[in-house]
Amino acid sequence: RDADAAAPRGAADDAGGARDVPTRAAEDPASACGAPAGGPRGDAGLRPLRVLFMHGLESGPLGSKAQYLSGRFQAVETPDMQMSLWRIDRRNSLTRSLLRTVVSGLWPSQWVAGAMTESLAGCLEVQRAAVADFRPDVVV
Repeated sequence: RDADAAAPRGAADDAGGARDVPTRAAEDPASACGAPAGGPRGDAGLRPLRVLFMHGLESGPLGSKAQYLSGRFQAVETPDMQMSLWRIDRRNSLTRSLLRTVVSGLWPSQWVAGAMTESLAGCLEVQRAAVADFRPDVVV
């Protein structure tokens, strides 16, 4: 049924019912992920799609992925989680949390787990506040 394979989305099948034929994703990544008509930047007077980006361990709000999203969406929020594996000047650094855990009186067998829990809790708090304040449509 080669002719049916080229039929547009929503075309009727032989029994007269509608069928769903997959189509190629749009070139614009925002439209492929459900941005409103008029574009992700609010071109048609619609409210722009609000994107919250959670950066990686050693990245931040100025990383390449955050910049990519900011260039394609009008409303992008990338809160700095102050996370790093080694940099103790970062508030949620694993090494900084490990140093605090060591002096907290926990047993040595609990140091790494305690530090990881503390760092993760700090990062989650940053994201919780961002969701509450920014009210995103999409979280990446």
